[in-house]
Order: sequence, then C-alpha cells, then structure tokens
Amino acid sequence: VMAATREVFQDLLGGEAVLDLGKLSDVSRHGIPAEVRGEVWKYLLGAAKPDKSEEERQKKHVTLEYQALLGNVTYSAELTRDIRVALKRYQGVSGPALTAEHKSKIENVLVAYTNANPDFEEHIISTRTLSGAVSLVVPLAYAVRLEEDVYQCYGLLYRRISDFMPNENIPDTVLRFMMYFRTVIPTLYNHFEEEEVSMNVWAMSWFRFFLVCELPLPCLLRLWDTYMAGEMERGLHTYVCLAILAHCAEELLELENSDILSLLHRLPPMDMDKIIA
Repeated sequence: VMAATREVFQDLLGGEAVLDLGKLSDVSRHGIPAEVRGEVWKYLLGAAKPDKSEEERQKKHVTLEYQALLGNVTYSAELTRDIRVALKRYQGVSGPALTAEHKSKIENVLVAYTNANPDFEEHIISTRTLSGAVSLVVPLAYAVRLEEDVYQCYGLLYRRISDFMPNENIPDTVLRFMMYFRTVIPTLYNHFEEEEVSMNVWAMSWFRFFLVCELPLPCLLRLWDTYMAGEMERGLHTYVCLAILAHCAEELLELENSDILSLLHRLPPMDMDKIIA
C-alpha cells in the first residue's frame, strides 16, 4: 500500500471540528510526509486532542507548564554533562547531523522532563538507559517544530514504551525473539553462535528503545510512523527486527564478531517499506 499524499493528511488535519483519529491512524501506518509528520505524531501520541475547540487552551497550558519546568532547577549538573556526552555518541550518523539548535532543544526537553519527574534521573542511571533515553528525543526534535510540543510528546512516548515494554519484560521478549531468529534464519543464527555474538550486547538495545540508537534517522522516522499509529503495541517490532536481520544476512555472514556487532549497533540505510511489509 502506497503512503498517502500530503494533501490527504492536510485534509484530515484541517477538516472536521473533531478530528477522525481512527482514519488518521490508518493512513499513517503507510508513512507520513515530512511536512506534516510532527503534527500527525502529536495526535497519534495524544499530545494534541481530536476536539479542536480545546486546541488554543491546551497550547497555552503546555507552554506555561514547559516554561515553569525549565526555570525550576531540580536536576544535577552531572545530568547535563551526561546528556551532552550521550548526544556526542548519538549513533544516527547516517541521517542528518545534529545541529546546535537540535542539541539545545533536546537538552532543554530532557531537563524539563527531569524536573517534572524527579525519579527519572536516578532511573535512567541505575538501569543504564541514559543513552537510549537521550536518543529517544532525537526523532521527536526533528519531526516536531515547537520545543514545548517535543517535551509533551517525549513524556507520552516514554510512558508508552515503558508501559508496553517494561525493563523487567525485555529479557523474556528477547528470548522469544531469539527462538524466532533460530527458526526463521538458522544459517545466520548459527553464524552468530560460532562467532560468540552475545544477544545481550545488541538485541536488548533493539527492543528497549525500538531501534532508536541503531537505525539511520530517515529509516527510524519512517518506521515510527507505523509504530505511532498503534503497531508498536501489536507486536510488529519482533518481525521488523527479523526482517532487518534477513535484509543484512548476506553481509553479516561475511563478518566476524566485532564487525558483526558494529553493524548491528549502526545499521545501514534500507527500504523501510519493504522491511515493514
């Protein structure tokens, strides 16, 4: 199925007094044009309400809340340093480079979110998920125009991922995935075994933050169009990961341990429509 045009999305976004969220979800599964992606993601995440009569009041509330959070410092100086280090390590190098404006937006959003959620800093440090938590803002910072909207979307997305894939469930999910991997692509699975490629080194990250650290940014944005439309909760991610391995299998079979891990941590550009299909 081909992606809908920008005009189709603009008609949906600018039409009725109450937006048809079901129809918006349906057309978003097949990809969202970059010009409207941020606006559509806001609706799909619940940051914007379908009832447009509430729009102005909601915008004002979000802006005031965000400004107050930025001015109320409760986070540690170490967190700011760690965020900047994580951004330098951000692995989406195949996509557009992070500009100074993007970096500032990402840092501000994380500072505001930490102020609003005092346990957040301790949680991401104790679970060693700081890099993923930082990287999670990057696609939002590219897609969504206003910083306060990025903040709101980040909170909703982080909770959505945490609810669907709590840290304690990830090992079992990865174990099931590895069983599928062994059955569906046995040659590659055996090659990983021979090269002693530990699943904990790569698969845990693939599932914890839905490939945000591994995929080139343009590929990630396209994949997340489908996930934002509800496919994240329907278990599509396991099959996406298998499709990525199948796509890269020929190259991976030629590599040894460290090079395999390098590729799995920094995936090459690929046609995400084919991967998702």
